[in-house]
Amino acid sequence: MKTIIFGRHAKSSWKDFSLRDHDRPLNKRGYKDAKIIGQKLKEKGIIPDLLLTSSALRTLQTSELFLNYFNSTDIIVEEELYLAPVSTFIKIANKIDNKIETVMMIAHNPGITELANEFSNSYIPNIPTSGVFKVDFNISHWKDLNTFNGKVNLYIFPKMFKQ
Repeated sequence: MKTIIFGRHAKSSWKDFSLRDHDRPLNKRGYKDAKIIGQKLKEKGIIPDLLLTSSALRTLQTSELFLNYFNSTDIIVEEELYLAPVSTFIKIANKIDNKIETVMMIAHNPGITELANEFSNSYIPNIPTSGVFKVDFNISHWKDLNTFNGKVNLYIFPKMFKQ
């Protein structure tokens, strides 16, 4: 069994319109929301062996916040995850070392929502910022991962935990 936790970056700032999209940082809500989700994953015992992240500043910052809850997880920046389509996520997953059992990928919409719908039995209109979903794959080797052999077993987002 292999597992991927797919996540959308936390809420980013639009204060500085001179920044390229790639360079937008998180805003205050983004920091708070990422901490909520990191804590919930830790409470559920969902700790990735490896975290792959887009190269965008907001995904790097989100990843760093999650790492505070994951102890010794390694992080790798994958340039291709920036605004990636479903096929890119699959291609990257197919190259993961088989010693790794659980991976987290932090990226962007629309790719994250499209992925959720590939693996879910119900339609998900939008994965919100800081939202994550866990997909379990009934495979032994990452090269065998595809959109037909995974199933969403957890879907959480910050508003679920706010009063």
